[in-house]
Amino acid sequence: VKFDNSMGCFRRQVLLLAAVVAAHADISSKILGNSKGRLRLLQELLPFRQISRCSDVQRAATTTNGRQRPTLDQLPHMTRRGVGLGLGSVILTQELSGRQGKAGEGPLDQQPVVQKFTKLESGTQIADLTLGNGAEIRDGSRVLLDYVFRRADGYFVESNENKEPFSFIVGKNQAISGLDEAVRGMREGGTRRVVVPIKNSFTCGLAESCPGPIPKDFGARRQVERQMNRNDPYNYFFFEIRAVSVK
Repeated sequence: VKFDNSMGCFRRQVLLLAAVVAAHADISSKILGNSKGRLRLLQELLPFRQISRCSDVQRAATTTNGRQRPTLDQLPHMTRRGVGLGLGSVILTQELSGRQGKAGEGPLDQQPVVQKFTKLESGTQIADLTLGNGAEIRDGSRVLLDYVFRRADGYFVESNENKEPFSFIVGKNQAISGLDEAVRGMREGGTRRVVVPIKNSFTCGLAESCPGPIPKDFGARRQVERQMNRNDPYNYFFFEIRAVSVK
């Protein structure tokens, strides 16, 4: 695999990041056979002499067989927008769990994580990560939710990080139908993963009067619009939510 020197810095960084993740996770071992093969792949994707040309990548501090080798700390930050759904799930959990100490009242219930998804009648799927010990969400409950949501391919769309939780009353058409259905049965302090089919999401549109959570950022809104306009009945949005308050 060879790329000419006219390739943009950003693209080279993305290719290098993908290769490093594969090397560290040993995903490519079956194809490349050993660590030397993976190292050669990194060298071909982005020659080390070109690393210094990227303004946000520092010179590698470690060496392997006499060659300088970049470490994960010296690569561009792994933003939420560059992580696939598998890695995204880990980051989503970290984002929400990091806020548990200041969101909601009372500690989270320390019960084992439940990984299995349950498919609801509408097609929405749910899986509890943490079972809360507060009030249970029922029809008519006023709920405050922390949330992160992504496209089906794991691409980050939006979260309420550094924003107020999403507030709505269950059963009053204030939340998209997939979330309105998915939160029922949760308890305050609990976290849950939700797979929302397109048909159960932003079918009303993105006007302020439509069920939320409505993205505010222009880029996030464009992502949602594009996903809604795709002719793919199996498309979905992936949410991870935490019940901050239930009344």
